[in-house]
Amino acid sequence: MHPDPPLLSEPVQIGVDQIPTRFRSTVSSTDIDFGQPVTVSVKVEQKTADGWVPLAGHSGGVLFGPDDAQTDLVGGFTTADDGTFTMDYTPWQGGYFQFALDTSDDPFLQAGTGTSDVVHVHRASKFTAFTAARSDTGQVHAEGLIDFPDGWMPARINVHIQSSPDGVNWSTLTTVEASWGGSGNDFAADLDESGAAYYRAVFDADGNFQSATSQTVFVPASAQSASDGS
Repeated sequence: MHPDPPLLSEPVQIGVDQIPTRFRSTVSSTDIDFGQPVTVSVKVEQKTADGWVPLAGHSGGVLFGPDDAQTDLVGGFTTADDGTFTMDYTPWQGGYFQFALDTSDDPFLQAGTGTSDVVHVHRASKFTAFTAARSDTGQVHAEGLIDFPDGWMPARINVHIQSSPDGVNWSTLTTVEASWGGSGNDFAADLDESGAAYYRAVFDADGNFQSATSQTVFVPASAQSASDGS
């Protein structure tokens, strides 16, 4: 008679109750010009029964980009005794810092991640030419060129043509779209303005480009306007 085989118990899964971690960050500026550095200051913490406390001596990595598909490696970090680290970075496009904690040597910690506030990078814009003069029809003909020397251009280049009676208080007469004309992004407008005034062109700043203002040009009143005493 053969003895009964020993009973085999079902395997038991032993889980690890991991400690939550988090990143808290600030950036030195959320709006910078192209070519300027930005500093990110970060504190890494772990959750305890007494609340969140600094996580010292742990490492990880930092990326920067507008989304997960377009990121650049900023570098690695190791937290100080107070759980902090700082990094300087010069972004070539707008985006945010992305943080990840390496917990490969400590299975009791969660591999926390975090992101910073968005940093907007403003590329340069400048007017390379602007003229305004009264045409034979009595209208004011304004035209010019606008350039974006840092390599990118807006999808639409809207230029405001403005006038002022005193060169101080300005109002927008019309907005025209500049487009590539062979020697730059050119724009033009014909304005039904008879009185004497100063004229200029303005490009507004946005999330990716700096603002720009052209030189100011004075245009005398039309002959008819002058003879009317207006």
